[in-house]
Amino acid sequence: MENNQNNKNLKFLDFHIHLSEIKEDFSKTTFKNIIFFTTIFSEEEYTTILKLKKQHNLNILISFGIHPLIKQKTENDLLYFVKNSKIDAIGEFGFDFFNNINIEEKKIQKQIFETQLNIALTYNLPIILHLRKSINEIFYYKKELKSLPAILFHSFSGTINDVNFFLKNNINAYFSFGTALLNNHKKTIETFKKIPLSKIFLETDAPYQPKFGEKINKITTIYEIYKKAGFLKNKKIEEIQQQLIDNSFKFSKKFYSFYNYF
Repeated sequence: MENNQNNKNLKFLDFHIHLSEIKEDFSKTTFKNIIFFTTIFSEEEYTTILKLKKQHNLNILISFGIHPLIKQKTENDLLYFVKNSKIDAIGEFGFDFFNNINIEEKKIQKQIFETQLNIALTYNLPIILHLRKSINEIFYYKKELKSLPAILFHSFSGTINDVNFFLKNNINAYFSFGTALLNNHKKTIETFKKIPLSKIFLETDAPYQPKFGEKINKITTIYEIYKKAGFLKNKKIEEIQQQLIDNSFKFSKKFYSFYNYF
């Protein structure tokens, strides 16, 4: 692992994290090797992220979304960030049916989802999807998804058939995996093995989704996830790093600015 971290030409990508909610020492030099794609849900969080970025010289891109379980945010909040070019993607947003919600709640989630999807289409921004117990809902939006520059399925838990549906319909979709690989989630691991590496990203979702036996997820977990991904794909960590960097360029051109060898 040390050799990878000392390679100045390669970085680790954490494609989904909640930096404003993490209580760690951001001055650690090991964090300089990570490019963070952090999700925020408020202007307060945005301010926090900017302070972290400036104070510790962190590599950070930002997405803002209206989470399906957070109702107090409105379309105006999102439009503010989009129109002022403060974010690099819209999300996380989507559907969350984890607690067996009622029909009315599903209607509300659909309205919030479609509002954000239309904004992404209007401003040609990539999106980050949250789909918990609800992946079937997204199939109805095939036409709209094809028109977006890119889509990230955060913490993907679907099947290879789901993956093939999106790819066969010429949707620029990517599928992100995290601690489910470390926690030996068999279904997720089998799906991960079958997806082309050119369509994969890795994430921690820290401080959420910790490893078994731990209360919170840590930033450094991303190194373990890369190691496990390399094992499952029979690739060196450097190969995983390079491919995910290549993937990131296809997801968003803004990633070019984060690599010191360009």
